[in-house]
Amino acid sequence: MNKEHYESEYEGFFAEFYDILQPTVHDAPAYIKFAKEFGDPILELGCGTGRLLIPIAKNGFKITGIDSSGEMLAICRSKLEQEEKETQNRATLVKADMRDFNLGEKFKLIFTACNTIFHLLEAEDLRKALRCVHKHLAEDGVFIIDISAPNIPFMVETNNKEFVSEYTHPETGRKIINRFKAVYDFLNQIETDEIVLEEYENGKITRQATAKVTLTYFFPRELRTILQSCGFEVFKEYGSLNGEPLTSKSQNIVFLCRKRGAKYGSE
Repeated sequence: MNKEHYESEYEGFFAEFYDILQPTVHDAPAYIKFAKEFGDPILELGCGTGRLLIPIAKNGFKITGIDSSGEMLAICRSKLEQEEKETQNRATLVKADMRDFNLGEKFKLIFTACNTIFHLLEAEDLRKALRCVHKHLAEDGVFIIDISAPNIPFMVETNNKEFVSEYTHPETGRKIINRFKAVYDFLNQIETDEIVLEEYENGKITRQATAKVTLTYFFPRELRTILQSCGFEVFKEYGSLNGEPLTSKSQNIVFLCRKRGAKYGSE
């Protein structure tokens, strides 16, 4: 892999590739259900290209999305322009760092999906983000964290191995090759991904981009502890967005949180 020049995984070719990599929004129904249960206004941390934000707005909910990537937000705006005016009016986009934002508004539902908090490498980074969430969450509001559960046997097996997958650009029909390799530092809970995108037309490369991404991952107990230290309590936890119990075999960790001492309806 080319290690001389790296791009952000949320800019340029990678921003364009994001929706190609995730053509279906399988988790949108779950978040629409949460919106119906807990109400709006809603805040999404790391809204990206609007993969979840737009379906939620289309279903009648007022939602604000923040993201630190201007290019991802630009794609989201472009997609929103294709929607009805009512949907556009329900959606607000803000370029901001999830560790330091001030929107001057309280939200009934705040959520972060798709491993967004894995970009917060240090515990203090996560605490800063959680303090911002606490400030913006209504007293009877709900905060949802949705992340992948660490699969240590799989991580050990795939450590430093390259995986190659092929996609077709939906607009140009060009072939895109995605080369992915993850290297794990298990002691420090750090994952370093190297990703190479290659676009081909008539057998020749037309574009190429390389990204190096550093992530962390969290175990349920440590995440509960950090949440508690920031004034939250987990009142429901699941092993999937379908509501399955959280077990040692779960692929996801879904925490429903509220401000400590707050009450929300009947439980």
